[in-house]
This record gives sequence, structure tokens and C-alpha cells, in this order.
Amino acid sequence: MSEISPVKLAKCANALAHPRRVLVLRTLLADPANGETFGRLAIATGLAETSLIHHLRVLQDCGAVQRIPRGAYSEYRLTSAQLSAALAAALRELTGPTAPSTMAHRPLAARKQPPRLAG
Repeated sequence: MSEISPVKLAKCANALAHPRRVLVLRTLLADPANGETFGRLAIATGLAETSLIHHLRVLQDCGAVQRIPRGAYSEYRLTSAQLSAALAAALRELTGPTAPSTMAHRPLAARKQPPRLAG
């Protein structure tokens, strides 16, 4: 295993140091094999589109998240199963077994949906 450079490590640590990015990561950890579309991530996290774009870009730049184009939409997922396992273990260790549930842990159907436009 190669040693990570201090610059790369600092970039990754910075990417993980924001609560909204942790929320995005937790949402992606709910189904790491399939990932989520941008729209579903926006609904699940409650983040505005511009904010979500920014946080996804930071996570992509550090190598934690990959964007997979799927025709008219894109899916986002964690870059590897090893990263998924490591993040899940770190979150369990840091938050403990009795951590309050986040929106990302509820089934998508139970999450607050945006209002539908009449028409």
C-alpha cells in the first residue's frame, strides 16, 4: 500500500470536515452499491441544488465520491467498497450506537417530499 501525501491527506480531511458533506456521505452509505441520483440526494439531504453541487464537487476532488453519467441523469456513489466500509466504521465509532437517526437513515418514501405543483 502506497503512502498518501500530506497534501492529499489534508484535502481529504478537509472534505470530511463539513457537516453537510458528512450528511451526503451518510446518505450514500445507506446504499453504497447503487448510489443515488442527484435529485434523490437533494431530497434525502434537504440541501439546495447549488449547495449540493458544491459539496459533491469537494467530495469528488478528494476521491471519495464518483459521478457516473446515466444518460439524462447522473448517479453518485462512494468510490470503493473499502471506502464505504471504512466510513461506516468511522461514523459508528465516532457517533456511537445510540446516535440520533438522520434523514439519510429513513426510507426514501418516508422522507419529506417537495410539494407537487398543480397542473
